[in-house]
Amino acid sequence: MVTARLGAIMGLISRLPAADRVSRQAFARVDVAGYNYAYGRYKGDRKKYPERVIVGSESMPGDLPAIWKRVTTIPGVIGDFMWTGWDYLGESGIGTWSYGDEPGGINKPFPALLAGCGAIDITGVPGAPTLLAKAVWGLLDAPAIGVRPLINNDKRTNKTPWRSTDAMASWAWKGATGKASVEVYSCDDRVELLLNGRSLGRKKAGVRAGFVSSFSVPYEEGELVAVGYRKGRETGRSSLRSAGEAQLHLRAERHVIQGSNDLVYIAIELADSAGIVESMASDRLSITISGAAELAGFGSANPASTDAFTGTECATYFGRAQAILRGTAGTDAVTVTVRSGQHGEAQLTFTVNSAP
Repeated sequence: MVTARLGAIMGLISRLPAADRVSRQAFARVDVAGYNYAYGRYKGDRKKYPERVIVGSESMPGDLPAIWKRVTTIPGVIGDFMWTGWDYLGESGIGTWSYGDEPGGINKPFPALLAGCGAIDITGVPGAPTLLAKAVWGLLDAPAIGVRPLINNDKRTNKTPWRSTDAMASWAWKGATGKASVEVYSCDDRVELLLNGRSLGRKKAGVRAGFVSSFSVPYEEGELVAVGYRKGRETGRSSLRSAGEAQLHLRAERHVIQGSNDLVYIAIELADSAGIVESMASDRLSITISGAAELAGFGSANPASTDAFTGTECATYFGRAQAILRGTAGTDAVTVTVRSGQHGEAQLTFTVNSAP
């Protein structure tokens, strides 16, 4: 459990006099001083070195509310970079929460592969850290909802400091029972949560709540709605719905391949007819491609999987996977077929533009 407190430990170490002694000469030689996990030094260092320009060059995503207050109020502090925007291969498990008897800590054993700390997962799906960042930066038009995975409800959670929550923007947990941990991200004064039209109460939000309001909700299928209020007046609302019968669906970013080496990304989803992905659905997939393209990548955002990204088979993760096409020589139309074990098959066609 020491690693779960690593963020706080790093913050304490960064404020020690020794940290100033070993960094002052280096900072004196650069135009902008980069502070890694050291936002606790901003105020004091600006008083001691009023000419110093500071940027948070790496910080914990969950610390963003505290950091941004300093960015916007302390002269000479020009911004912050949270670690990290997009998930990546390597530093396996540094931001991956585990459950029950699964290995904890920040160095997960095989088959851990992804870092797991991205605000956006490796397939491009935004996660709860993006919702927190938008709330802190005032970029939300309405409250945003995250739900901790109900599949792990009865298991102990092993957290890491590089991910402040494992919540997802999903209310599709078919067959789940018990209570759901719901997080509402908002820069409003207060937020209200409604389940199938019933109010579950209002809570403080925005700065006073660290931009996250937490609710414990008995899970039932239907619609979950979050409503924001400022000075007692509604400012906006958003919702999540449970899914109907899930089938295999493919969504391409575009249906034209611009010749050799052009990449096209295909989202693969176990979703209902309205496009709502069923988070409890899982399946094995296989893919075939014909025409002037080849498979550049095939897999999911599962942080610990033995599926090869270069193979033609993979498992879904919370109902999702992704395929990447690469154009090859020729102009033959491309057909992509994905088959699943339980949710049918789906097909897409692409035209090829050979013009330079």
